[in-house]
Amino acid sequence: MKYLKNVLSQRYLVFLLFFTLTVTINALPVEKISGNIRDAKHQQPIPGVQVNLESSALATTTDRSGYFELDLPASGDYQLHLSHIGYQDRVIEIIICPEYHKTFDIFMQSTILRGNEVMVTATRTSRSLAQIPGRAEVIMAADFNTTTTTMVDAVLQRIPGINIHRTSGAYEIRPVISMRGVGGDDPGRTLILLNGVPLNKSDTGVANLKRIQLQQVDRIEVLKGAGSALYGASAMGGVVNILTRPATDRFSGRVNFRRGTHNTQNIDIGLAHRFSNGFEFVAVGYAGNSDGYYDLPDTLRNEYTVPLFFNEAGGNAQLGWTRSPALSLKLHYAYDKDQRGEGYQIEHALGNHRAFSTQTYQLSLTGQSRLGLYNLTAYRQHEDYLRVSESFKRDAYNRFDVKSDRIDQGLTALISREISATQTLTFGLEGKTGSVDGGDFYITSPDTVLNQGQMDYLSAYIQEELQLRNTRLRILASLRHDLVSFHNCSFTANQPNNAFYEYNGDLAEHTWSAWSPRFGLRYVSSAHLSAYANYSRGFRAAPLDDICRSGFMRLGPKLANPELGPETIDSFEMGLDFSPNPHFSLAPSLYLSQGKNFLYYVATGDSLWGRRPIFQRENVTSVGIQGGELEMIIQPFPTLQIAAHLTFNRSIIDAFDENPDLEGKDLVLTPREQAGLNLLWDPSWATFTLDLHYKGTQYTDDANTVKLAPYTLIDLFASKTLLDHLQFTVGVTNLSAERNLEDLERLSPGRLYQLQLSYLW
Repeated sequence: MKYLKNVLSQRYLVFLLFFTLTVTINALPVEKISGNIRDAKHQQPIPGVQVNLESSALATTTDRSGYFELDLPASGDYQLHLSHIGYQDRVIEIIICPEYHKTFDIFMQSTILRGNEVMVTATRTSRSLAQIPGRAEVIMAADFNTTTTTMVDAVLQRIPGINIHRTSGAYEIRPVISMRGVGGDDPGRTLILLNGVPLNKSDTGVANLKRIQLQQVDRIEVLKGAGSALYGASAMGGVVNILTRPATDRFSGRVNFRRGTHNTQNIDIGLAHRFSNGFEFVAVGYAGNSDGYYDLPDTLRNEYTVPLFFNEAGGNAQLGWTRSPALSLKLHYAYDKDQRGEGYQIEHALGNHRAFSTQTYQLSLTGQSRLGLYNLTAYRQHEDYLRVSESFKRDAYNRFDVKSDRIDQGLTALISREISATQTLTFGLEGKTGSVDGGDFYITSPDTVLNQGQMDYLSAYIQEELQLRNTRLRILASLRHDLVSFHNCSFTANQPNNAFYEYNGDLAEHTWSAWSPRFGLRYVSSAHLSAYANYSRGFRAAPLDDICRSGFMRLGPKLANPELGPETIDSFEMGLDFSPNPHFSLAPSLYLSQGKNFLYYVATGDSLWGRRPIFQRENVTSVGIQGGELEMIIQPFPTLQIAAHLTFNRSIIDAFDENPDLEGKDLVLTPREQAGLNLLWDPSWATFTLDLHYKGTQYTDDANTVKLAPYTLIDLFASKTLLDHLQFTVGVTNLSAERNLEDLERLSPGRLYQLQLSYLW
């Protein structure tokens, strides 16, 4: 009993001592400080800045708006150490006393290390590149002003791991953007967004990028690797989000006039303003045309060969109203009309050509409520498509017109809530439907071939971002479920002697379900070094065109395959960002991907009329992809920057149960090597750039019997601003004038010159 009393007495004393210490600590005066940290050049908030109190364990991190709060033990003199990869470290000396203001505005100077830019695409929240556990890139508007191109996708060639298939340059009908060896001939594996709204059509997977004027783009955000965990079926190879310039308080406008080789001319006009009452508007109009060039070698031309050409015109307008941080409303409308010649003319005034008439609508509500940041967006894209095809067959004139009505529309909802300064939870729902109603209408025969189909998507996803307290480790985990339904699909050829008559009938309906996870880690060792690793899964349903349309395509005749299943890819990636000083940075990455049921055009072994091979899309059992990227930036002088990148990639068919002969073959149009070099010299009186791009060997057919030789492009650009508002630029594309091939029997335009005069206010 005495022993028990002694024990209880000791425990009582310990409890009393602990209680007294707790009351004493809580009674100590506590001073709360706060601050807003921004980029010194762009005035943008910097999320994820490490704020440490020197000589103590007190630390915090800025939120998505660059804001932080920190409790100090008492009034006094303190030093705050600020660090963020891509920025120079700062030490702030502060004096805290009751009569002084305790909220600070702090600015940080960026270094050349790519990590200071803020993007939203990778996580659907505002995050700097250094916080993203994966390889992401941001191309700012300033980079557009140092390039000879007027095409949005062409500026992406400065990014390692991206392959742009655009044989005919500005005349190209079906450009393809692929990343890391995923789908060199398939535009549907890279999701293209305009202000967060998808542009890829459910029918073909193609995104019409010509209707986006480079001068109205504020920045382009690129997420490499499978992005289906956030963006669903079309993001299995990566995501490109094009963000347009917002209106500002100052009334602004621009007029650009360009003229170049082949009598090419373009003009675009833009106006924007944000009023004090919260209303804003942005309006853009554009037009362009070109006499074109011959894309066939001399040996293949005949009396009906004509130059490629294009005629385009369109415009867009956006109205907005911001009532408060809790509510912002934007309404967007765009119209584009585009005609593109295919280099062959017999009787039709424009010969073989394609015409696109596109209207898009978008309504979005954004703001911040008690639940967190929210975004509601409804959109609709309607394309009227026409293809005129004329030819001679057995000395008889033949013509048919392909007409398609393509509609994609959907609704997205997102809520993102900061649970704490180190934890963010994001939840989203998406619904989308894509349909096609079209056919081949023969002018020189009674044949009519009709096809229609519809694809519905219903999706939900959740994502958690977590930064472990008092550490530099950031964790991201997300999971998405997609339910895809294919229905209302039929194919009808009205003439028994039609080559595709035997495939008539309603096609079976299908429903697919897929889970797409993503998990990543980013460790920031210091302001000079960070490393990441991630795993992600991509998912994609087949395009409607492959499932329900038999007819003619660029490769030749093709058969629909209504039994196509969805394709998936599992990707593993790791990399680091290293910048030992403000003048040098290095960013290597390695990736390994395994694709299953890959969609791939394969020759069936049959032929049409005994001479034209017939193709059909099939599911390849297994595809292996492996590669690496290296990007280096050097800035030896304030006016000179050198950026270089190198990509090695190998995309191989590992297994193909239906066609074993293709095992071990490279995927078509996936070069094994690519490299680039960009020199930017920016003295006070002008701006000069040199762009060099190398693309290695690639194949054009599934059996790897037709090989395209490697080639190198060199572009030069110079710009001069006069009287603060007038800008004069001159550019030379493909300085060597080499007529390189990126498609069988089709030549590139060769050397092109361009002059541009711009007036900005």
